[in-house]
Order: sequence, then C-alpha cells, then structure tokens
Amino acid sequence: VSEVVNGLADALGSDRPLGPLGIMPVGTANDIVDTLGIPRHLDAAAQVIATGRTRQIDLGEVNGRLFVNNSAIGLEPFVTLIQQRFRRIQGPPRYLLAALRGIAARPRWNMRLEWDGGEYAGPVTLVAVGNGPRSGGLFYMAPHADPSDGRLTFVYGFRAGRLDLLRLLPRTMRPGPGSYVEMDGISEVHARWLRVRIDPSAPAHADGEVFAPAIEELEYQVLPARLQVLVP
Repeated sequence: VSEVVNGLADALGSDRPLGPLGIMPVGTANDIVDTLGIPRHLDAAAQVIATGRTRQIDLGEVNGRLFVNNSAIGLEPFVTLIQQRFRRIQGPPRYLLAALRGIAARPRWNMRLEWDGGEYAGPVTLVAVGNGPRSGGLFYMAPHADPSDGRLTFVYGFRAGRLDLLRLLPRTMRPGPGSYVEMDGISEVHARWLRVRIDPSAPAHADGEVFAPAIEELEYQVLPARLQVLVP
C-alpha cells in the first residue's frame, strides 16, 4: 500500500487527494486493513472494492516519504531489520521473535524531539509515529491513533535495561486499558508535526520498510484527509 501511495503522489503530487484506493489483504501483518475494517478474505475484500464506498483518511509524511499506517525510529526499525533476516517464520510470530532479539541487544539513543505543543531531550529507546494504532500484526505502538483525526500520534520513551524492556513488551499488545503508554517514562502525544534529532544515528522505517538504516534528523507532518480508501 505504501509503495502505491508514494507512486501516486509522485505521479499526481502529494498536495492533492489520492485514490480511491482498493486494498487486497495479502500483506504479512495487514494492520491498516484491520484498522479500516476491510475483511481478510480475498473474495470479501474484492466485493468491498466493487461496492465503491470510500473513506478519507490522513497520510503521514517523513522526510518527503508518505506512509499510511506508521513510522518509527530506534527500537521498532531495529527489530524490523532483525525480522527481515528470518526466512522460515512468517506472520506475527516472526515479529515477536524479532522483538525478543531486539530487546536482548538493548539499544539506546539520545534524541531531541520538538512538536507543536512541546519538546523533549534525553535518552530514548523508541519513537513510534502512528497514523494507525497497530504495527507488526501484534503491537499497538500508538494505541490511540486515529487515521481520520487530522493528527499524528507518537509515543516516545526510554527503558535502560533488558528486564524493563521485557516488562514493556506484553503491554504493547494491549490496545485498551493497561497499554504500555500508561507506564512511567512512556509518553503518548497527538500532534500535527514532529522534528527529531538523534545521536548516535538510528534506523527509521515507514510502513515497515527501513528507508534509513542510520539517520540523524527526521521531519514528520500529517496530511489530513489526503487518501481515499474503499471500505465496507
């Protein structure tokens, strides 16, 4: 989906509405599919496309690249790089095993975050920027993100040790009460834009694709109601 949206933007320009876009759920995690209520069965998904009902959703943009569901800096793309090395394991278990290996490595960075309404500077383990709430089929990294509210939802936080990271992991799988964003040292923010400065450089992904294995500066913004999607 992300490649199609970026291709449309290249052809038509990202300053105009894109679509309507029909989605067939053939991905590994299908996060945006579930968020929009599109059925997983291919025949049913094809029927959704045939009916022609559309919904306008926001798009996120990071360093000129569009994303539909989410982007992240630090731990999450670090885990993505690990899971890309797996060949025999598919689906959500692949992401879970990669997460455990990422936690064992205990990466950390120093970051400066600025957004419309606040700022933070200090140690950071992860920054998750969500247009949708879920990633990897399991993890609600931005649990209160809404793809139609005209805002990005980002979460940032720091965990120094492996045990603290392990305690955080099961709570990333809770979309409602008890989510990891309720834990001390984890903050969830709704904003229209976000700037991130990183030391040392960190990996970053958009919709699961690592576009930078090591980057020091990122600029995020939301593009409200920029994509038309065919939905039930």
